[in-house]
Amino acid sequence: AALLQELKRMGLGVVFASYERLVVATHKYTFEDAKQTLSFIVDTVQSKDVFRLVNFVADTVFSSLIWYNPNNFTGYVVWSEDAEDEACGVL
Repeated sequence: AALLQELKRMGLGVVFASYERLVVATHKYTFEDAKQTLSFIVDTVQSKDVFRLVNFVADTVFSSLIWYNPNNFTGYVVWSEDAEDEACGVL
């Protein structure tokens, strides 16, 4: 709960949160802006003692996302760790 409050305070929209996965909305229009925002927020959050051991790994970046639940979502993939060298499309 404290981590989610901190992320919301820093301007992120929390779409989904569990112990294994965190989906956030940066409200940025370009991949570079979103990447810089996430980098700044992760560095800021991890600088606090209570969150120092929390590990954040970006898995997939969407330019738009339609979210129903953790097993039912789709969007336009901008970047994916699994398909870094491939042309990304719709999931």
